[in-house]
Amino acid sequence: MGRWSKTKRIISISLLHLMGITPIVLYLYFLTTEDSRRERELLCSKIEIVIKDSTENKFIGREEIESILKERRVVEGVTKIASLDLNMLEREMEERDGVLRSEISYSSDGVLRVKVEQRRAIIRLEMGESRFFIDREGYIIPKGERVAYLPVVSSSHPLPYPSNHFGYIEQDDPFLFGIYKLALFLERERGWNKLIDQIESDQNGSLILYPRVGKSIIIFGPPKNIEDKFALLKEFYRKVAPLKGWDMYKSVDIRFKDQLVCKKR
Repeated sequence: MGRWSKTKRIISISLLHLMGITPIVLYLYFLTTEDSRRERELLCSKIEIVIKDSTENKFIGREEIESILKERRVVEGVTKIASLDLNMLEREMEERDGVLRSEISYSSDGVLRVKVEQRRAIIRLEMGESRFFIDREGYIIPKGERVAYLPVVSSSHPLPYPSNHFGYIEQDDPFLFGIYKLALFLERERGWNKLIDQIESDQNGSLILYPRVGKSIIIFGPPKNIEDKFALLKEFYRKVAPLKGWDMYKSVDIRFKDQLVCKKR
C-alpha cells in the first residue's frame, strides 16, 4: 500500500505539471503561428532610401533606385514583404557600376529600408573620347552624366576602353594602374591634392602637373616612383622657390632619381 500511494502521488504531480505546462505550450504555439501569419501578410507600408555620401558623389540617384524597385514590383501598400527576395535585390543594386554595396531590410511595421553606399571616386579621366572615374578600390566607372569634383587627368589620346567600360584596373596596364596609385597618393596627401590644379598626359603616358601656385609646370614623367618624385618637388618648394622666386623657372623636372632639374624662363 505504501508503494502504491507513492506511485499515485507521482502520477498526480506529473498530471498537475502537464496541466500547467500545456496551456503555456499552446499559448506559445498560438503566438508563433500568429506572428508567422502576420509576417506572411505584412505589406510594404513605406520605402525609405538612404544614399551614403550623396553630397560628394552623384553616381546613383533616388530615381534609379526607385526604378529598380519598380521593376521588381515593389509598391508601397501593395507588395507583401514575404514575397521579396532581399538578397537578390541587394545583388541587383550592387550590379550598378556606381554602387559599392547595398543593404536592404524591413521593420516590423513594413517599412522597407534601402541603404546604398556609392563608390568613392578619387580621380577623373578626360582622355580623348574616354571619360571615366577611378574609385578607391581601383574600379573604373563610366563618367556619363555623373558629377564629382576631383583631380583631372586630361589628354587628346583616348584610353583603349569603350565608353561604357567598367571594372577593376588590370595590373598589367601600367599607365592606368600608375594613375590609380597617383590618385591614392593625392587623396592621402591633402596638401598636394590642393596644390595640383591639373594633370596632362602625352601619348606616351608621361605626365605634366600644373600647380595652383606659381607659373612653373612640373614635368612628372610616367606615373611611377610617385613618393620619391613628390619628395623632390617638396625640396623645390621648400628651398628653391622661396630663394629664387616662384616664377623664375619655366619648368621643374622631377623625372629622374635624386635629380631636380629647373629650367629658367
